[in-house]
Amino acid sequence: MPTEVTRDVTDLESVREAARIVSTYNGSIDVLVNNATVLSPSDGVLEEVDFGQVMQTIGVNACGPLWVV
Repeated sequence: MPTEVTRDVTDLESVREAARIVSTYNGSIDVLVNNATVLSPSDGVLEEVDFGQVMQTIGVNACGPLWVV
């Protein structure tokens, strides 16, 4: 039985697969630790931030936790 399941929180199918793995071995989730975040070297300087980086940050920091729970 795995004690941890690591997945990409920006990939909904990856999150669903993690849920399948946990339910196969445990039946339920007792503790969930979402430790995902994105930090860019250009954080803080708005005119230097690439739009792709903005979307990645939103995907990991905002959407990821919603998909996980």
